[in-house]
Amino acid sequence: MAHSDLTVVRSLLDRDIYLKYYNTISNIPNLSKEIKTLLKTMSSYYQRYDAVNSVSMDELRTYFEVENPMLKDSTIYNDLFQNIKGINVDNPELLADIVQGVAWDHYLSQLVVLGEQHISDVKKVSLDEVDEIIEKYRSTINKVGDAEYEVCNTSFRELVKITSGDGLLWRKSDWLNKRLGQIKVQTLGHVFARPDVGKTAFAIYHSLGFAHQLKGSGKVVLYCNNEESIERIRSRSYCSLLNRSEEELREMGDWADQQWNEMIGDTLKFIGGVSHIDRLEALMKHFNTAAVIVDQGPKIQIPTKETDVKRLQILYNRYREMAKKYDTRVIALGQADSQAEGKLVLTKNNLDNSKVGIPGECDWMLGIGQSLDEGMEGTRCASICKNKLTGKYGYNYYQFDTSRCQFKEDR
Repeated sequence: MAHSDLTVVRSLLDRDIYLKYYNTISNIPNLSKEIKTLLKTMSSYYQRYDAVNSVSMDELRTYFEVENPMLKDSTIYNDLFQNIKGINVDNPELLADIVQGVAWDHYLSQLVVLGEQHISDVKKVSLDEVDEIIEKYRSTINKVGDAEYEVCNTSFRELVKITSGDGLLWRKSDWLNKRLGQIKVQTLGHVFARPDVGKTAFAIYHSLGFAHQLKGSGKVVLYCNNEESIERIRSRSYCSLLNRSEEELREMGDWADQQWNEMIGDTLKFIGGVSHIDRLEALMKHFNTAAVIVDQGPKIQIPTKETDVKRLQILYNRYREMAKKYDTRVIALGQADSQAEGKLVLTKNNLDNSKVGIPGECDWMLGIGQSLDEGMEGTRCASICKNKLTGKYGYNYYQFDTSRCQFKEDR
């Protein structure tokens, strides 16, 4: 029996530590049955005696024998109790490290088993199976930590600096800049619409504005796509930047490239075929990103066997953590449901697939609606469905020029 496993069990005799770490430890899949039995006994004890702040080893052993009379003379458990009794860990940081180490040891053993099965031709192991185990480990260690070290003690002076620092402005949109506000780092946003309404065009249009603001800063806007041709998206970005249709630009190639270099340069990066979360994170790690557009966000694969609704919640939580980790902004694009067809003002209830999971992870959300009425073909309505940035809501109309990829705000 690993000493670290016994150390964790010993530490859980304190109720506060039990409440903090029990769920994390008990969810590790390949703990020994003896350790699992002890954990189950501790859980039963604390549930029955809910006013008790700690349990001694002698009390636990007595309770164990009452709960498991057939095991009270077991040599294995007698040795376990004897070994655990001599362990004591008072350092909370060390305990967190031990818990994380226990998790890693057990998940690593799963990877070793998969590797042996693959090498011996017992089973052909896929990369997704490996990713799933690693993802479970990441999920486990994200829960490990001492609450005292998570408390925000930032001074007011620093808080003002952080919360009022410069953000990215929306391109030629007074309404969005006033209502939704500047887009701050470490935030996650979601833009959704029905197919062919213009969410990709909207993202292209504003990505150019973000990139222009960042020119010369050393930071970039990363546009990752997994749906249509990335060359097509880059071509549309020229139209949007220069306010020209593709037909108009065909005879102006040199001028178009010159204008692009002067206004955007290498600040806006287009990358296609980004369909897995590991690929996306590798790109974010490589580039010094100020903003990352994921078109489309819900289509990114992530190692999990959860149903689609739960999968999306896990995926968008990962986006949120990546925005924090890389000090950037993540903006995901997604679909609206069938009820949004022909509807101008969209709400969170018009999200496709996940109407709770995605909103729960986002800092802001924007729906883009379109009416099917005659004469309204070029009209779009942007509605703020969630806004933790400024707390302001509302909607506004735009004229969308499809051929030039332009959004003109109605005054």
